[in-house]
Amino acid sequence: MTCKTTDTILKWPYMGDSHPATDLKRAGNPATIDMAKKYLKNPMGCIHCHDPHATKPRVVRDALIEAVVDRKEGTYPYNKDKSREITMTKIEFQRDGKPFRAIGLLSRMDSNLLCAQCHVEYACNPGFDPKTGAAIGMDDRRANYFPWANALDVQKKYAEVELKDFRHAVTGA
Repeated sequence: MTCKTTDTILKWPYMGDSHPATDLKRAGNPATIDMAKKYLKNPMGCIHCHDPHATKPRVVRDALIEAVVDRKEGTYPYNKDKSREITMTKIEFQRDGKPFRAIGLLSRMDSNLLCAQCHVEYACNPGFDPKTGAAIGMDDRRANYFPWANALDVQKKYAEVELKDFRHAVTGA
């Protein structure tokens, strides 16, 4: 199974949130396993980065779209001028009258954003609250969190949302 596949792009709701048009969701269920067995045949495809309709560069990774557009961190969080130069426009698609999927159309080709869809550190697993130790399940949006930070700042970003997705078995760190 590959988490980077585009085989399920029309079946998976934005951020994995529950939606009446599909039984697939971030929180997981037996249908997700069946879906994986049935549909996941290919790794990433051209449609990750190339919109077949608008012929523009695009982002399909929902957590990256959330970081850039919904959280307003910009396309270049460390360079506001470049963020104004290279923009992402979120396009939402509806199913049953409710937002279902989203893509991020880029104002121009940008390899940092396109490659960041796969080549990045992000949380896509359950974790725990580092302050309380409380479990954070897949039903929590933090289980699909994209820190959109450089390697030196990534732990700070996770601390801001109170998420750790790993605890060392020996040291507990």
